[in-house]
Amino acid sequence: RSSISWLLLVSLSVCAFIKGYLSFSDNRIQGVIFNGVSSEQMYEMYRDMVKTHTGLKSYGYLPKMPEVSLESRHLGLVTAAEVGNLKEMIALLSAQAEKTLDIDGLLELSKTAISFSYEPFDIKKIADVRIAVARDRAFCFYYEDSLNLLSRCGAKLLPFSPLQDACIPKEADGVLFGGGYPELYLKALSQNLPMLESVRSAYRSGMPIVGECGGFLYLHKAFVAEDGSKYPLAGCIDAEAHLTKRLQRFGYVNLTAQSDNVLCKKGEQIPAHEFHYADSTDNGSGFFAKKCSTSASYPCIVTAGSLFAGYPHLHFYGNPAFAAGFVKACAKYRRRPV
Repeated sequence: RSSISWLLLVSLSVCAFIKGYLSFSDNRIQGVIFNGVSSEQMYEMYRDMVKTHTGLKSYGYLPKMPEVSLESRHLGLVTAAEVGNLKEMIALLSAQAEKTLDIDGLLELSKTAISFSYEPFDIKKIADVRIAVARDRAFCFYYEDSLNLLSRCGAKLLPFSPLQDACIPKEADGVLFGGGYPELYLKALSQNLPMLESVRSAYRSGMPIVGECGGFLYLHKAFVAEDGSKYPLAGCIDAEAHLTKRLQRFGYVNLTAQSDNVLCKKGEQIPAHEFHYADSTDNGSGFFAKKCSTSASYPCIVTAGSLFAGYPHLHFYGNPAFAAGFVKACAKYRRRPV
């Protein structure tokens, strides 16, 4: 009897949770899918209680599936590239979904979605340039939309690995270091001396270099690990970075350029987001960030010469002029006197 009472309480708690979403603000919630359900009997109890107390239809459930769980670390889940059996996991989830989700019902429900329209961006090719993009286990966070926009502006993207390659692709006119986990690969990154010298040489030559979050860390003079060990890095930024025990800056911001730089002119703006545990002795002052959720604001991003490097992650479609600015800078570098 006590077990049944507990199950009823859990079911009612789920109903209260759902009703909170239904009443909090205007919405078009039409149904429910349950995740991590212990049994079909438990699902049936949830389904009936939700129907009775909220009027919503249930479209099935997924049971607890430890075999498809993902590990986590200080910045969230491990990335897809690091999951060796990701395809097998997806196949297991797909097979389970066919068994316990109402796929036909969901497809029918999708027909009731509100139609929408939008004005497509008029993206023009600017120049034929080549941008090297760091892509390996240490640098793996990119908005594919942003990379696609660079391509639409005329950039040929050249992937390379700061962990394993000896140099930036020789034909590159610019470099993009995205986010990721360089703090997990400090020894390998700092011991790849030819690559570090290649990056320094590119910076000295005036090549446009963009570094976001993890890429920003890599461009520092050094990174100080939790145990106090210091790892020399690219040295384009005369500062040291270090890992802290809590989030430093987290959330959405609007960035405003404080001076002309390699991506834009003074006063131009772009939305961005930050999510990092690391900090730096020089977070930059080329832009001013204003939080979207609070009144907090602060300077950020190093914009020295051809360098644009800071913690914020940019989504170039937030202001396509920034992608265009990068390509234009690369084209100008390409035409430089040799």
